[in-house]
This record gives sequence, C-alpha cells and structure tokens, in this order.
Amino acid sequence: MFFDEYALTPHVFEKTYCESNLLVQKDLIYFLRGLKRNGLLANINKELWQREVFKYIQKLSPMLRDKLSSLLKELKKSNKLVLHESLTKESLESENAWLSLMLKEDEIKPYVALIQTGNIQSNSDKVTTLEMLLDSDEWHNNQDSCMVMQTKENLALYLRDFLLYARKLTISDPYFTYNKLDEEALYIFAELFAKRRGLRMKNRKLIIHTSYNEKDYNVDIRSDSYKEKWIRVFQNIYEKYGHYVILNVWKDDNRIKSMHDRFMITDQGGLHSGRGFGIMPAESIWTLMTANTIRSCLNIYEKNFNPRIKLMFSVTKDSIIKKKVPISEMKTIVTKSGIRKKVH
Repeated sequence: MFFDEYALTPHVFEKTYCESNLLVQKDLIYFLRGLKRNGLLANINKELWQREVFKYIQKLSPMLRDKLSSLLKELKKSNKLVLHESLTKESLESENAWLSLMLKEDEIKPYVALIQTGNIQSNSDKVTTLEMLLDSDEWHNNQDSCMVMQTKENLALYLRDFLLYARKLTISDPYFTYNKLDEEALYIFAELFAKRRGLRMKNRKLIIHTSYNEKDYNVDIRSDSYKEKWIRVFQNIYEKYGHYVILNVWKDDNRIKSMHDRFMITDQGGLHSGRGFGIMPAESIWTLMTANTIRSCLNIYEKNFNPRIKLMFSVTKDSIIKKKVPISEMKTIVTKSGIRKKVH
C-alpha cells in the first residue's frame, strides 16, 4: 500500500528512552526516513503531539536533537506529519494516556501500528515498539511499487490512504476522455478526496491534464456538446463533494509525445502508472515518484516551459475557457470558395 499511517507516543523521543540506547536512536532515524519516502505520521490532538515531542527533543544531545528535528520538519514540510483534530482536553502527560488516545483514534480510522516504548502492556496486536515494527512483515512489505488490477474496488483500496490527507490533486493522462469508465474513476477520486481527515480545505481543486489528437478518438472533444457533458459532471461533483474540477486539454506534438506519462500528484507525493488510473480489466505497475520527478512532471504544464504542447481550452463547472491563440501561431488555409483565413 501507499502512505500507510503510523502513530507513536511522544515518549519514544524522551531522553531516558531514546538517548540511552543507540539501537533505539538508529531505529527512530531509520523509521522517520522511511516515512519521508512512503508513509504518514499522525500529529495527534491538534498539534499537541508535536509540541510534546519537540519538548523532549530539546533535551537530547545536540547531534541527535538536530537530526530528529530536521527529519520531523521535513515530514511537516511535505505534509506527511498529518494534523489530527482534537479528541480530548484531558491531560496527556503519561504515556498510557497517549496510547489510550491512539487506540481511540484507531477505532475511527485504523493505523498500521501504534508505537510505544515497551513499558505498557496492551491487548491490541497493533501496539508495538520500533524494534518490533521494523522487523515486521507490515514494514518490509511497504513497497514503493506494486502491480494493481485496475478494478473499481482496487482503485478505491490503493488510493484510499494516498488521498486521505491530500489538500490538492493533479492528474495527468493523455488518454483521459469522456466515457463511462473514466467518469466512474473520477467519481472514485472525488469521493476519496472528500473523505480527507484533519484540516479541511475550502475550494479544493482537482486538476486534470489531457491531450487531444484527432487520430486517438472517435469523437471530437473540441465540440461544445462534448465539453458540456463534462460541465454537468463537474457541477455534480462540486455539489456533492465541494471540489472545483478543472479539465485542461492540450495539443501535443505527435512526434515527441511530451504527455505520454500518466501520473497522479498531491501535495504529499506522486504516483506513476503505466496505464493511467482508469477502470480497466488489466494490470498496471503503480510506482511512487521522487520529489525531483514530481517537479519535472508538473513543470510540463508551466507557461513557456514546454513549447511542444499548447493549451487548447479548459473546462470547469461554470464554463468553457477557450485559449486565445496569437495570430503568429495560426496557419493560413484556403477554403473551397477560395477564401484565405487563419486557423489554429
């Protein structure tokens, strides 16, 4: 799975536990680095967890303090230190109190593991220590890529945690078009995107980039009737889930195919799929993208970055936004009546 979520008590960072054992230090650093690549860490009780952790970290030796602080700040910067709403106003000074709160949250949305120092006995098989977690199948099976049979059920399953805390979503698929299966897939994305935990965002945007090539489609996606079908879908998604969907249709250079890759990117990370993310009776390899790859993929759509693609038009729930093409980019044709005119 992608972006499994973990919770750990602040006491794992306590000096008497963390600094007195070199193995614990190594395990903690290895664990946080692993989450930076593929995982989420719960910032429990509206940042109270974060404040408690940094209070403990300040008492560690300078080298260990700086290392752990840096890793946690990187997780927060990439939105992988995910904020949870406050569930209690009671004192959470003891590790037992924190673990009880973690177990309560686990009933609402299951964690992969609840990590503690090992000083507390628990009947839950999810409660563990760092050493036991890093030696478990759950941790070692947390891969960067997997083969997915792209049924409706699997789309919902494999994207559930990936979209659980996402604040924005961008999809690039040059073959995304108006048909029943792509529409169903879009509703799955919208529903998962609406279920996000933590801080709610207003006017959430779901951006789709696709391309147009006359040879690839049996329908003319430039026709107003085709675009109006998407407008109705986007209006329904906005009314049902509150997402503002933008469909950008690009003209791609047929020889270069700059938009060949298919990916899904959030503010936390990205997924690449050889077959895209539509519903189909076929398997595809889904792979987590690195930060550099994400930047390169998004740069394709930045203004003036890639001269091989041009924005033809955009569709939203409100309107069709036609791209104004400069005269210099138009070509001259001669009609049957002999009239010369500019077209694009």
